[in-house]
Amino acid sequence: MKYQTFFEHFDERMRNLMVFAPLFGLMQKKLYPKYDLFALGFSVLIFIFEDMVRFEHNCTYENIAKFLQELVLDEYEEMLSDTESMELTITLVREYLRNNGNQHSYSYYDYQSGTEKKISFDLIRYSEESLMSDIQHRRGRLELTEEGLSLLFATKETPSELQIPIKSLFLRQQIQKRIFDGALRTVEELFLAVRTKKARFRTLAEKIRRDALEVHRKNELQQEIEQMHEQLEIEKRTFEELDLLIKQTIEDDYNGVIGEKEKIAKDVVTRIQQRLYLIMSEHESLFVEQSVIQKRMGSALEQLLLDAFSVKLQLDKEVIPVVLTGKVTKETFKQILHPLLPRKQNKHFNPLLAFESQRLTKKRVSSEPDDVSFADDLFVRAQITREKEEQEAHITYLTKLLKMFLLPLQESEKTHLSAVLESDIAAHQSFCPIVIQLHQTGIISLEKGGSGDELAEAISRVTAIHKFPFRGFLLRPNNAVMDIGLYQISDFWIERVG
Repeated sequence: MKYQTFFEHFDERMRNLMVFAPLFGLMQKKLYPKYDLFALGFSVLIFIFEDMVRFEHNCTYENIAKFLQELVLDEYEEMLSDTESMELTITLVREYLRNNGNQHSYSYYDYQSGTEKKISFDLIRYSEESLMSDIQHRRGRLELTEEGLSLLFATKETPSELQIPIKSLFLRQQIQKRIFDGALRTVEELFLAVRTKKARFRTLAEKIRRDALEVHRKNELQQEIEQMHEQLEIEKRTFEELDLLIKQTIEDDYNGVIGEKEKIAKDVVTRIQQRLYLIMSEHESLFVEQSVIQKRMGSALEQLLLDAFSVKLQLDKEVIPVVLTGKVTKETFKQILHPLLPRKQNKHFNPLLAFESQRLTKKRVSSEPDDVSFADDLFVRAQITREKEEQEAHITYLTKLLKMFLLPLQESEKTHLSAVLESDIAAHQSFCPIVIQLHQTGIISLEKGGSGDELAEAISRVTAIHKFPFRGFLLRPNNAVMDIGLYQISDFWIERVG
């Protein structure tokens, strides 16, 4: 057909259109004829999006009901009761937009492949942090799925895969023009874009776990991998350039004596910088997610190959017909079956044995103490003592490590790991894992000390002796590499925060 070239990417275009179907389906609903359910439903999606951007983590059915109550009052001049607004929320969100907890499913004809296809998706879901008890009582936090975010991005902004570079460009322009309030909003949206990309990586990993062969057949992984690493490297360099721009802005505009207005602006810039550090830390974890995806795909395909070539014996089709032909002797057949179905002699009870003489064993009362229970008690005590000693040794090591990180920050804003590293601390077997764990934690607050985990206890011990003019610190990687025994790790920047 001469129009065949027109239908390239027809399937992808149809899938992008189908995410709007549940929203347009609200126009056909007749339960609330006084209201424009299409506009109300779209407003709910924007409300959830704003909650995700601002990290308020407060988007429950109850808060959506309050939002709709105010919206109906403003637009329709009708005051809904709490019960009425909750009923409207349940109908609009749970029944219509969430399809009663089931995925929205639509079929369409793909002109490019000439086949009937089906798409299933959710627009809204419960967050991973929501507990089952909260979900059962409608107190769980709601958030948009990737499809829900793509729907909103398509109405005003840009496709999800371009969110990070374009938001980074906006942020650069706002900082250069000193529009810091707008920059604060942009950096929040940038963080959401990074988390959305991380969620997409995890969705792909889950698809591989469920059906690696189907993912491989559709070339989904290949399409992701081709763009994944190069795009991540570009984004990483962009974030580093933004970090340098912010530091240069602070150095150029806010050094020396500044007025009250400049102090407020500096506080906003500092908040932007702290949020950018969180974004960079979250973005670093995407490299880990990428390697996990590749490793999981390789392992899954390897297991599929092993299963395909494993030997399976079907008795009814491969063994019994050969035996019935008489070509295999009874003894040979028994040898074949014995490993699979070992023959056991069943014991039979004879009632007459009850009349025979019985052998009675006399129970001896030992006058000696129960050495076994005493020995077990000693073993348990020794085990508990050893665990406490190991925990105390680990906390002591963490305390020394934190002192090594924090004391130099009393004099300077940041320092290299290599500049403060002590040989006895670096030689410890837990050094590299602990450093990586601290880096992945992001900003580590010095106010979290107290009883609890080992890190909190170590922080408590350090802050009890030393006072620091800042509230926390973080480890930020750079391109320099350090050799630590058999390992190579980044020569992290140790930077104070707050």
